Amino acid sequence: MKSWLVSTSLFVLALILVACSASSSADMIEPGDKLGDFTITTGVDGNFTYGFAVPCSEPSQGNTYTCTPTVGEKINVSTGLRGTSGTGNLDSVWKNSSYQMFIDDQPVDLAAFGTIDYNHPTAGTIRFANVVLTTDKPGSITVRDSGVFENGDPFSSTSTYVFSQP
Repeated sequence: MKSWLVSTSLFVLALILVACSASSSADMIEPGDKLGDFTITTGVDGNFTYGFAVPCSEPSQGNTYTCTPTVGEKINVSTGLRGTSGTGNLDSVWKNSSYQMFIDDQPVDLAAFGTIDYNHPTAGTIRFANVVLTTDKPGSITVRDSGVFENGDPFSSTSTYVFSQP
């Protein structure tokens, strides 16, 4: 009787662990998901605006920004990482750095979105998570991201995007 109880308890525990791990990944934002009136998706280079090109306030305490895109604009909302020389180095930097993102406090499945490289005229190639958001109605949404560069330096920022009519 005792071995049956132990076996049954272990089986139930295993089911609970599987259920918890399945529900946690289901709670992550995936490409195509909507949060209210906002769609979070991927973008094709040239068909969206990088976050650094959106008008934003000067950073306040804790790297907090308020940015003002217009309704219908597609914005890549991730932080970019760059290597010191060449794409091979950039691959190493990306692989050996950590990065996480939350949109309105929901975690984003960054692996599902993939990456996109931007060739900056003076800084060289910068790699971004390919997380693009857009809306067809005025409103605001907050993106919080953080990570650690491969050299151990942490980074973080919080940006509230307030979309208004053009």
